[in-house]
Amino acid sequence: MFVLAIVGFHLILKLGIASVAGGPLEAQRRNGGMEMVLCCTPLIVSEILFAQWLAMRRLLLRPALAVVVLDLVMVEEAWRLGGWHNENKDLIYFIGAATAMLLPDMVGLGWLAMWLGMSQPKARGGATGAIILVCGVPWLLIASIVSILSWLQVQDQHLPNPWGLWLIIGLGMDFAICRMARWQLHKKFRRWGVPSHDPAPSLWVLLKRVVSG
Repeated sequence: MFVLAIVGFHLILKLGIASVAGGPLEAQRRNGGMEMVLCCTPLIVSEILFAQWLAMRRLLLRPALAVVVLDLVMVEEAWRLGGWHNENKDLIYFIGAATAMLLPDMVGLGWLAMWLGMSQPKARGGATGAIILVCGVPWLLIASIVSILSWLQVQDQHLPNPWGLWLIIGLGMDFAICRMARWQLHKKFRRWGVPSHDPAPSLWVLLKRVVSG
C-alpha cells in the first residue's frame, strides 16, 4: 500500500511538471507566438525562463511539499508497524530514497522538458523524452549494474543497495541534465524560437550528451 501510494503520487507530480514545463513553450514555438515575443518585446531569454519556473512553482510547489510530508508520515508509520527488520527496512530505505529524489527529479524534468520542448520537432516529445531520461534511464543503469555483478557471481550480501544506487545515479543525472539543459536553452533559445532553426538532435543523441557530461 505504501509503495503504490508513493509511486502514484510521485508519478503524477513528475508527469505534471514535465507537461507544464515543455508544453507551453512547444505550443508557443509552433504557433509563432514565441517568435513574436522574441522579436517584438524587450524580454530576454533569462526572463522567459524565470517566468516559466515561476509558473511551475506556483502550480506544483505546494503539492510537492505536501507529498514530501506524506512520505515522511509513511516512514514513521512503517517504522511503527515493523521496526528496523528485513523487508520493512527495505521499505523505509525505498521511501527515504524516493522522498530525497522527488524535488531534484522535478527540477531536472523541468529543465529537460523545456529544452526538448523547444528543440524537438516531434509534437509532445518534450514531456515524454524528459520522463524517459530522468525516470527510466537511472533504473536501466541500476539493473545493468546488478546484472553484471550477479553474472560475476558476487554474493548477495555484497551487492550494492539499489536505493543507494538510485540516489547516486539519479542525483548525478539530475545535476548533469540541469547543467546541460540550462546551457543549451540560454545559448540556442532564440534560434529555436523561430521556424527556421536548425534540425534538432534526436533523443538518443541528447541521451549520449547527458551521459557523457
